[in-house]
Amino acid sequence: MDAGIAITLPNVTVKSIAAQLGVSTVAVYNHVESADVLRRVVAEGIIDRHTPPAPAGRDLEEDILDLAFALRRFVHDYPGIGPYLAQIDATSQRGVARIDEVMTAYVRRHDLTPRYAAWLVSTVSEHAIALAELVHIRGGRPRNKPEAIAERADLTTLPAAVGTEAGLTPDDYFAWSIRAVIIGAITLLDTRPHPLPRRAGEGEAADRTRFAAPSGS
Repeated sequence: MDAGIAITLPNVTVKSIAAQLGVSTVAVYNHVESADVLRRVVAEGIIDRHTPPAPAGRDLEEDILDLAFALRRFVHDYPGIGPYLAQIDATSQRGVARIDEVMTAYVRRHDLTPRYAAWLVSTVSEHAIALAELVHIRGGRPRNKPEAIAERADLTTLPAAVGTEAGLTPDDYFAWSIRAVIIGAITLLDTRPHPLPRRAGEGEAADRTRFAAPSGS
């Protein structure tokens, strides 16, 4: 597993692991049946090493924001783990166990119902992983030179907005994006069309329609 982490998940093959360990490919195949299984073993080992931050018991929004930042760091520290996290299913023993641990921590610390915690944690986590993997990449978010946009006569709104982002850091951009997701998720869970009870004993409303796609989509 250490060999797989060293060469990073996207580069894990039977041949690359054999070279890293100084053994034959046959020796590797004696332990795993395929490259896919090998990558899964490495990914599961990476997850096993990761300890998400426990909710501090402050405001729910701030605690879940800490979790989102931790996930971004995790994705950046272990290239290739983002896509694996996004596709975790019941076959991922460590992955499912880790997800359950995080959700349970929010149930206990914020006195949430399991369903509320599950929807909130999964929604925010999915967006944090996607943003870290695709948008707010390691080293900052790539952006075009603002002067090139300001000089375009065919644009109406963007030129007026150029410069408003001056001084913002990659952390600022990520915090803005993911906080919007957090606030939106909490608002949706709390308000419409059928609020999902936060705490046990508040009653379970029929809420399937709240998560349905818009009609005609």
